Amino acid sequence: MINNANFTTLIWRRGYQPDQVTDQVADQVTPQLSEQVHRLVLVLKEKMSRQELMQVLQLKHNQSFRENYLYPAIKERYIEMTMPENPNDPNQKYRLTELGKILAEQLIQNTRKSHN
Repeated sequence: MINNANFTTLIWRRGYQPDQVTDQVADQVTPQLSEQVHRLVLVLKEKMSRQELMQVLQLKHNQSFRENYLYPAIKERYIEMTMPENPNDPNQKYRLTELGKILAEQLIQNTRKSHN
């Protein structure tokens, strides 16, 4: 698709199946994102700031942390902001939701089973 100020051109290709491509990309990306979200959920025991979470996870790159850990976990409702009305507040912290607590317990149980 080509977008200009005055017009849009859409080019169709024979044999192109967007759903198939989307599924392939999702299959490749989802396990990685899930692992990162799982790591975040497992370390979030109490209210923690972004900086505290990054330190515990031994991460240094803010944007990567937000895009790969924080935002997906919030989107999936595993964690929530303590001040959602002011997301950029310097005192912002994050906590597990009820769904996040359930996920954390399941992950812990799965780890115990795999070690037995």
